Amino acid sequence: MRKTVKIGLLWIPLALIIFIGYGVFVKIEKKKDVADRISSLPNFKLLDVEGRYFAKKNLEPAKNTIILYFNSECHFCQDEAREITTNIEKFEEAQLLFISAEKKEQIKNFAANYKLLNWRNVKFLQDSTGSFAKTIDLATIPSVLIYDKEEQLLQKLQGLVKTKTLLAILNDEK
Repeated sequence: MRKTVKIGLLWIPLALIIFIGYGVFVKIEKKKDVADRISSLPNFKLLDVEGRYFAKKNLEPAKNTIILYFNSECHFCQDEAREITTNIEKFEEAQLLFISAEKKEQIKNFAANYKLLNWRNVKFLQDSTGSFAKTIDLATIPSVLIYDKEEQLLQKLQGLVKTKTLLAILNDEK
C-alpha cells in the first residue's frame, strides 16, 4: 500500500507539469496563429455608419492604414479621438478606420462628437458580429493596428496610444 501511495505521489507532480506545459504550448500556438493572421491587413467587410458595406478592397491603395478598435464610452478611446481630431491634418497620408462593436447610432454619435465624420480618410465601421475583433484577437479596448502602404503590420498597440506615437511610427515607415 505504501508503495502505491508513493508511486501515486510521484505521478501527481508529473501530471501537473504535463498539464501546465500543454497549456503554455496552446497559448504559444494561438499567439503564432494570430500573428500570422494580422501580419498583413486581414480581409474584412463591415457596415459603415450610413449602412453601406466597407471592405478591405475599398481602401485607398498605397496608403498607410491605422485601425482603431474602440468603444464610445471608453475614456482612453475618447482621449485618442480628441487628439486625432486636434492633429487630423497630420494624418492626411493615412487612412483611419475606427471600428466598434457598438450600435451604429452610438458609433455615429461618437464620430460626430469628435468632428471626424466628414474627413475623406476617416471611416467609422461597425463590427456587429465581433468577427473582426476575433480576427485580431482583441484583448483590450482601445487597440490600434498600424499597417504600411503594402498592408504589412508595422505595430499592434493596446491601451491608450498618443498621437505623437502614431505619427512617429508612420514617419519611421517612410
